Amino acid sequence: MSNSEEIQQRAVTEHLFAQMRWMPVLALIPLTVIALVLWQHAPSLQILLWLGFMALGEMVLLLVTRMPINERAGTWQSSLRLFAGMQLVLALGWSSVLFWFLDYLHPWQIASIAIVLMAVAAAGLNSLSWHWPTYAVSLMVLLVPVGSVLIFNYDDFLLHSLGVMAFLMLPLAGYVSRREYLERIVLVMAEADKVELTSTLQQRSHELSRMRKQLKTLKDTDSLTGLISGERWKSQFVETYINQQNSERIAIFFVDIRHFRKINQRWGTLVGDRVILEVAGHLVAFVDHQNVCHLSADEFVFSAPVKNEQAAIELAQGLARYLRLPIQLGLEGVSIHPEPAIGIALYPDHSTDIDTLLDYAALANHHCKGKYSSKAYSLFSAEIANATRRYIDLEMGLKQAIAKRELELLYQPQVELQTGAIIGAEALLRWHSSTLGAVSPVEFIPVAENSGLILQIGDWVLEQACATLARWQKQFGPGVHLAVNVSAMQLTARDFAERLARHLERHGCDSRGLHVEITESAIMDNPELAMRVLKKLRLMGVGTALDDFGTGYSSLSYLKDMEIDYLKLDRSFISNVNTSPKDRAITESVIHMAKAIGLKLVAEGIETEEIGNALCAMGCDYGQGWLYGRPMHERSLVSMLIGPELPGSQAPGSVPAAGEGR
Repeated sequence: MSNSEEIQQRAVTEHLFAQMRWMPVLALIPLTVIALVLWQHAPSLQILLWLGFMALGEMVLLLVTRMPINERAGTWQSSLRLFAGMQLVLALGWSSVLFWFLDYLHPWQIASIAIVLMAVAAAGLNSLSWHWPTYAVSLMVLLVPVGSVLIFNYDDFLLHSLGVMAFLMLPLAGYVSRREYLERIVLVMAEADKVELTSTLQQRSHELSRMRKQLKTLKDTDSLTGLISGERWKSQFVETYINQQNSERIAIFFVDIRHFRKINQRWGTLVGDRVILEVAGHLVAFVDHQNVCHLSADEFVFSAPVKNEQAAIELAQGLARYLRLPIQLGLEGVSIHPEPAIGIALYPDHSTDIDTLLDYAALANHHCKGKYSSKAYSLFSAEIANATRRYIDLEMGLKQAIAKRELELLYQPQVELQTGAIIGAEALLRWHSSTLGAVSPVEFIPVAENSGLILQIGDWVLEQACATLARWQKQFGPGVHLAVNVSAMQLTARDFAERLARHLERHGCDSRGLHVEITESAIMDNPELAMRVLKKLRLMGVGTALDDFGTGYSSLSYLKDMEIDYLKLDRSFISNVNTSPKDRAITESVIHMAKAIGLKLVAEGIETEEIGNALCAMGCDYGQGWLYGRPMHERSLVSMLIGPELPGSQAPGSVPAAGEGR
């Protein structure tokens, strides 16, 4: 039975019991009449026994109709069964009076009792019974014996007429009572529907109230960490300090983990969530649980009273040491050592508005992760705000630089030192922003690397370089080459080699003319992966160069295993090669080592004839610098390739005076 049907049946039961509570009282009238008819004509003991039986039955009915209807289906259904059973028993009791006292009564007494019994039936004793078969049996048990006694036991016309009337009453009473029952059922069902609707509305109201509480809990609590939400934290801060006009100095700490995105990329979001939980646990252990909030991803905020700026810095230093504790990832003993970035803003020194304070703390945090600072913490200042806003402006501008065609490649010639002939060039990226003006690569390249935009920009550079190299190879033959710088993020991207191969194929380049320049730090970030990529490039025929050699790790153990063709000597070594014996000795040693293991050398940053001649004498193969040409547009470099040799290149390095300084 469905829930709706149960509610309706329960409503019918309640209505039936309410209607039937007066029936046992009214039953006293026919009982009294029959008792008076029987009195002095039948044995007193039989009369009392019969009256006692009937009174007991009516009493049971009265008690049943006054029982509370329990919500459990079994209880109210049992009440209905007891009620129906007692109705049938009472019907047997009413009809038994004729048979039990038949021998003691005269015909007129039988007739009077029969009339009373038919009146009982006509009164609809059972007309409101919930179970129609029980009601029909009750009518038959009551009227059939009455009619049979009157018709078959007596020859009197009046008694026969009463007997026939008893039989005629059977279908008539059944029809009328059935119709009344059905009409009442309709009303009861409507009432039941109303009750059910009310119950449903109440239930929905309770559910809505419960959902509101859950939503409030979700709003106030972070689902991952269980910490309070940012909105609740701000509300608490406003109530505790700002609304109370508290003059106590409070430090706002904005904390996140450097390069957290790489953790998600390397091991997945589940591991990333575990790291967030560990960091949250460390913060809770370091400060009050109710004062730490999880903003989003790896970002957390908390506040602490401090005496001065130095106290806030010392607190940040202690927190940074604590957060650097290793976190076990549960991946075959793999662990990470988080590098926190902590931005600090002070109330009321920097602002008395909580949103502004959070913005300032976030700016200071961003400053930690930029190229402007290497510390684990930064205290907000106007200088930090300006530098960070500049960083953000650069990042936002770079996102649209390709679409706006603000990026371009310039080309710096590379020459063979022994002959002075131009043998290729290095492609150098430049950005002229429509809003920021000309931006130095020293400034925007770190922004591109930190933001991940270097992948998109680097792919654009490779595409342009391949197109340029294809034009040069058609015009000057396969001997010319073009070098392109590749960042660590590009090198370790999953499909770097495949994308480069597609660019070469699309433009029809001879891969031997393309040289990929990679820094030592790019390789050492992930040596194994870098080695695999370099091997793929070697198999593709692409030349590889180790850029800025000597400024990074300078690991000779890796150098002997690297799939590279060139070493590029950094300008910091060669700029003093004629004036510093140590620099000259180091430069000569590197050149001899490279020659010994079969590598070519390219010296960059050559600005004077003396340096060029010295490097040529030491056996350096190629040179690059302002002595031979500044970064220039393609058409300018092409004109140099088409035209005569470089001025003054009749002898190695015999270029006229430096001309333009660096």
